[in-house]
Amino acid sequence: MAEETEKGGTFRVQATHRIQIPADRADFRVTVTGASLVAGTEALKKAREVAQMVQGLTALDVPESDIHLEDVTANVASGALLKSSQATYRLRIHCAKLDKLADILGVITSQKNAELQSLQWGYPDDEAAQDEWLRLCIARANKKAALIAEGLGVKLLGVRSFSERLLNPEAPQRQFSSSMMRGRMASMDMRVTSEELGLDVSHVKTVEMQVDVEYRVSDFA
Repeated sequence: MAEETEKGGTFRVQATHRIQIPADRADFRVTVTGASLVAGTEALKKAREVAQMVQGLTALDVPESDIHLEDVTANVASGALLKSSQATYRLRIHCAKLDKLADILGVITSQKNAELQSLQWGYPDDEAAQDEWLRLCIARANKKAALIAEGLGVKLLGVRSFSERLLNPEAPQRQFSSSMMRGRMASMDMRVTSEELGLDVSHVKTVEMQVDVEYRVSDFA
């Protein structure tokens, strides 16, 4: 609906462009229960159960720099913090290439004292692509505005205001039951398929670019 001004009026147009973006990486959150407590990053080498996990991953050419120890919790039964105290180690394992995702899952779920807590997908961040989405939105808004102006019998004079926003929802973390997945998996030496795992080993998110444009128009001819 037109808004009267001294030179005519205005109307608003909103245009949207939706894009589906496939994930290109993933992060696993894993807990490992160890028989001994080792503080700091030394746990990756000196905590036996954690070191076993690291060895299995590096055998898949996962760099040690992609295996992060995020937290260590001591499981102390007697109240005395001893070197022999059990501990829970929380790891983040970065999967830079999704063709290794099923193999990494195989290593994690084959270790009885490990629990896969979640899987979080990562996506490419392409500024050039976002510029193109914005260009498409503006072109659609201008085309729509021209059609509206023609139908109303007015002329477009310019733009009074413009705003844009990118609706980019975070990928939800997938929660897993490692005990259930172990029952579906073969030995570590076998390649695991998405059918064996009972889940998709890829993910796509929908991103939406929106523009809101307020156009200035002339009086009715």
